Amino acid sequence: MSAWIWVISVSVAAFAVACIILAIYLIFTLIEVRRTLENVNDKVHDLDPLFRIAEGLGKSLEDKVNPEKKEVEVKRAVQMGYEVAEWAILGLTLFQKIKERRR
Repeated sequence: MSAWIWVISVSVAAFAVACIILAIYLIFTLIEVRRTLENVNDKVHDLDPLFRIAEGLGKSLEDKVNPEKKEVEVKRAVQMGYEVAEWAILGLTLFQKIKERRR
Protein backbone atom coordinates (compact mmCIF):
# COMPACT_ATOMS: atom_id res chain seq x y z
CA MET A 1 0.00 0.00 0.00
CA SER A 2 2.78 2.45 0.85
CA ALA A 3 4.41 1.77 -2.53
CA TRP A 4 1.29 3.07 -4.27
CA ILE A 5 1.27 6.19 -2.14
CA TRP A 6 4.94 6.75 -2.97
CA VAL A 7 4.25 6.33 -6.72
CA ILE A 8 1.31 8.74 -6.58
CA SER A 9 3.35 11.31 -4.62
CA VAL A 10 6.22 11.14 -7.12
CA SER A 11 3.78 11.42 -10.02
CA VAL A 12 2.09 14.47 -8.52
CA ALA A 13 5.48 16.07 -7.82
CA ALA A 14 6.64 15.37 -11.39
CA PHE A 15 3.42 16.85 -12.77
CA ALA A 16 3.86 19.96 -10.59
CA VAL A 17 7.46 20.41 -11.78
CA ALA A 18 6.35 19.97 -15.39
CA CYS A 19 3.63 22.61 -14.93
CA ILE A 20 6.12 25.04 -13.40
CA ILE A 21 8.57 24.51 -16.27
CA LEU A 22 5.76 24.98 -18.79
CA ALA A 23 4.64 28.21 -17.08
CA ILE A 24 8.21 29.58 -17.10
CA TYR A 25 8.60 28.69 -20.79
CA LEU A 26 5.27 30.39 -21.54
CA ILE A 27 6.36 33.55 -19.71
CA PHE A 28 9.62 33.75 -21.67
CA THR A 29 7.78 33.10 -24.92
CA LEU A 30 5.25 35.85 -24.22
CA ILE A 31 8.03 38.31 -23.36
CA GLU A 32 9.75 37.53 -26.67
CA VAL A 33 6.47 37.87 -28.58
CA ARG A 34 5.91 41.27 -26.97
CA ARG A 35 9.38 42.45 -28.01
CA THR A 36 8.79 41.21 -31.55
CA LEU A 37 5.43 42.97 -31.76
CA GLU A 38 6.96 46.21 -30.48
CA ASN A 39 9.63 45.99 -33.20
CA VAL A 40 7.01 45.32 -35.87
CA ASN A 41 4.90 48.20 -34.55
CA ASP A 42 7.88 50.55 -34.74
CA LYS A 43 8.64 49.49 -38.31
CA VAL A 44 5.00 49.87 -39.38
CA HIS A 45 4.91 53.28 -37.70
CA ASP A 46 7.99 54.27 -39.69
CA LEU A 47 6.24 53.20 -42.91
CA ASP A 48 3.04 55.12 -42.08
CA PRO A 49 3.95 58.18 -44.23
CA LEU A 50 4.56 55.88 -47.18
CA PHE A 51 1.12 54.32 -46.74
CA ARG A 52 -0.47 57.77 -46.54
CA ILE A 53 1.25 58.79 -49.78
CA ALA A 54 0.03 55.61 -51.47
CA GLU A 55 -3.50 56.26 -50.17
CA GLY A 56 -3.45 59.80 -51.54
CA LEU A 57 -2.12 58.58 -54.87
CA GLY A 58 -4.83 55.95 -55.05
CA LYS A 59 -7.54 58.51 -54.31
CA SER A 60 -6.24 60.90 -56.97
CA LEU A 61 -6.06 58.13 -59.53
CA GLU A 62 -9.59 57.06 -58.64
CA ASP A 63 -10.81 60.65 -59.05
CA LYS A 64 -9.13 60.85 -62.47
CA VAL A 65 -10.49 57.51 -63.64
CA ASN A 66 -13.98 57.83 -62.13
CA PRO A 67 -14.97 61.51 -61.83
CA GLU A 68 -18.71 60.67 -61.66
CA LYS A 69 -18.20 58.98 -58.31
CA LYS A 70 -16.83 62.19 -56.80
CA GLU A 71 -19.78 64.12 -58.24
CA VAL A 72 -22.24 61.62 -56.74
CA GLU A 73 -20.54 61.89 -53.34
CA VAL A 74 -20.75 65.70 -53.45
CA LYS A 75 -24.44 65.55 -54.41
CA ARG A 76 -25.08 63.10 -51.58
CA ALA A 77 -23.32 65.38 -49.09
CA VAL A 78 -25.29 68.42 -50.28
CA GLN A 79 -28.55 66.47 -50.03
CA MET A 80 -27.65 65.41 -46.48
CA GLY A 81 -26.95 69.06 -45.63
CA TYR A 82 -30.39 70.05 -46.92
CA GLU A 83 -32.02 67.31 -44.88
CA VAL A 84 -30.17 68.40 -41.72
CA ALA A 85 -31.27 71.99 -42.32
CA GLU A 86 -34.90 70.87 -42.81
CA TRP A 87 -34.80 68.88 -39.56
CA ALA A 88 -33.28 71.86 -37.74
CA ILE A 89 -36.03 74.20 -39.03
CA LEU A 90 -38.69 71.66 -38.11
CA GLY A 91 -37.22 71.32 -34.62
CA LEU A 92 -37.15 75.10 -34.14
CA THR A 93 -40.72 75.41 -35.36
CA LEU A 94 -41.84 72.69 -32.96
CA PHE A 95 -39.93 74.37 -30.12
CA GLN A 96 -41.62 77.70 -30.91
CA LYS A 97 -45.09 76.07 -30.88
CA ILE A 98 -44.41 74.35 -27.55
CA LYS A 99 -43.12 77.62 -26.14
CA GLU A 100 -46.27 79.50 -27.33
CA ARG A 101 -48.60 76.88 -25.78
CA ARG A 102 -46.91 77.25 -22.39
CA ARG A 103 -47.69 80.97 -22.28
